Amino acid sequence: MNLDTYLSRIEFLENPTVERETLIALHRQHVLSIPFEDLDIHWKIPLHIDRDALVDKVIERKRGGFCYELNTLFYHLLVSLGFPAQLVSCQISQGNGKFGPSYDHMAILVELEETWLLDVGYGDLFIEPLRLHEEGIQKDWFKLFQVQNHGEYFLLSEARIGQRFVPRYKIRPVPEPIQAFIPQLRWKERHPDSYFVQNLICSLPSRNGRVTLFNDFLIITKNGKRRKKRVGDAVEKQKYLQHYFGIESGLGVQ
Repeated sequence: MNLDTYLSRIEFLENPTVERETLIALHRQHVLSIPFEDLDIHWKIPLHIDRDALVDKVIERKRGGFCYELNTLFYHLLVSLGFPAQLVSCQISQGNGKFGPSYDHMAILVELEETWLLDVGYGDLFIEPLRLHEEGIQKDWFKLFQVQNHGEYFLLSEARIGQRFVPRYKIRPVPEPIQAFIPQLRWKERHPDSYFVQNLICSLPSRNGRVTLFNDFLIITKNGKRRKKRVGDAVEKQKYLQHYFGIESGLGVQ
């Protein structure tokens, strides 16, 4: 993996060192530079999470990906730079106190002077990493977060200012091999009940908002104001993919 090319892709221009400030900046730049997207599922292109395939897709061809792709790739970057990183299994909240299965989602833990939770592949979560053992509320750019210790797992909850906290996912703080996530990846890629099979998504935050292509709608949030526009056809959809996300290939856009 060419580290210079990867760092250039996320517009990280400093000399990376194994310390807190670098970790925060790497996470921030990754989230701001690489879109969360599930386009290959809709274009019927098989997903792969081996390192070389991810480098080709996300770094060389300037695509995005979803959780297993982006967090696996970021994990490889962190390890290559010398960070003590590990992949962990998460269970996404389904509401009413229910959670998905193990390996439902992938996140990263990094142990420095304290343990950090990283996640560049959720879609719309925190921009900068959170402290795993921090008591109380942690403020990110646009939201508030809590990470609560429940013994065998940690619970991540999120709120917007003035609103109540809502659970996002459980984190099992045990190192997991990449291969353990593959069955759930295949389910999300292929099963008709999968949220990603049912919905085309491409989303990228900015310093003042977010732009999202969701099925047949383009949604732009800027300085707290939200604008939603219906996308006319595949040609218009491809125009937005290129303009807002830098994604050139319109193969199979529906």
